Amino acid sequence: MALKVSGPRGAAFQGSRSLASRPAVAVLLNTRRKQTVSLAQYWALKATSQPRDRRSPLVAAAAGSGAPSPSSPEPNPPPPAQQRFATAYGGLAVLFAGLGAVFAVNPGWAVTFGLGQAAPSAATVCFMGVFASYCIAAAGCFVCLKGAASAGRLSSDTYKRLNLGAMYTAVIATVLQLRALATGVSNPALACGYLAVCLPTIITTASAYRVSNAGVLHIPAILKGFAAGAADMLRPRSPLSALYAATMLALAAFWPVCTFTDLHPLVLEPMDAVGVYVKRKAGCGMLLLLVMHYVLKDAAERGRLGASTFRALHLTLAAVCCVAGYWFLRMSQAVPVQPLLMNAVLAQAAAQVLFFDWQFLMAKSTAS
Repeated sequence: MALKVSGPRGAAFQGSRSLASRPAVAVLLNTRRKQTVSLAQYWALKATSQPRDRRSPLVAAAAGSGAPSPSSPEPNPPPPAQQRFATAYGGLAVLFAGLGAVFAVNPGWAVTFGLGQAAPSAATVCFMGVFASYCIAAAGCFVCLKGAASAGRLSSDTYKRLNLGAMYTAVIATVLQLRALATGVSNPALACGYLAVCLPTIITTASAYRVSNAGVLHIPAILKGFAAGAADMLRPRSPLSALYAATMLALAAFWPVCTFTDLHPLVLEPMDAVGVYVKRKAGCGMLLLLVMHYVLKDAAERGRLGASTFRALHLTLAAVCCVAGYWFLRMSQAVPVQPLLMNAVLAQAAAQVLFFDWQFLMAKSTAS
């Protein structure tokens, strides 16, 4: 079937059968009577019958070269209120990574220089080395939080928990430092340096949590959430999450004894005031490890361990176990310890290094 079109000069135009593929022209062809339109009307009709996805050559070339199409929707930028925390998180990550490296390599120098003790005991030096591992854990957490802040994902429960874990750990560490200053164990210079690290941590994490939680920082609700998380620790939903829950139970048992008492389950001999202070600082870091394990347990139950955040946490915990295990091994060779308990701690550290590295390497990589 052909379409007869007459122009303004009376010229006849015979349309090919391919015009029937045009939706608007097909309407003319399906009518019972012949339609006669002007040439200007025909070209206008043809222009309106172009497919919706037809792009101009310039746009098509841009798409072929990898450039974004002008018609494609732009991704939503991260909220500025969250994005501004990325710089703060990055600074804290660098700071804690530097402290962890110094304390791990030469903890004796750190005790001598920071606490003014010319001949620190072997237990004190080893506990300072263990404390270095928790500085590394804090650095890994802040790296994950920096990425989340840059992408505007701080409102996720994962990053809220990491913020709260870092905040409460820094709060308890600040209280311990003020107590040590009041009792004369710590000198004012060390206290100022310690507070210069803890206070920015508290301010940054508390502010980020408040912004990510619709401007609310309700302490009773937060404590209630921690209690619910502690109860959930006893109810793992998969064999993999049960492994994280078992480590959480061990950390929950050691943390209050190591942080708030003068004793340590591993060491048999009494420690001096400086050794107790360093031991308490090391015990304080167990709270952050407890939160990190809870985050990984929750991710395991949701099948999200392949996300970049959780892979980074696995790599961080592997480094923590390496450093802590090394200094616990040195402690077992230098001071009297509980042999069975120390062997259990060393075996767990070695097993966790392999487990966390395996999870980092073998977990299927997905978006955070």
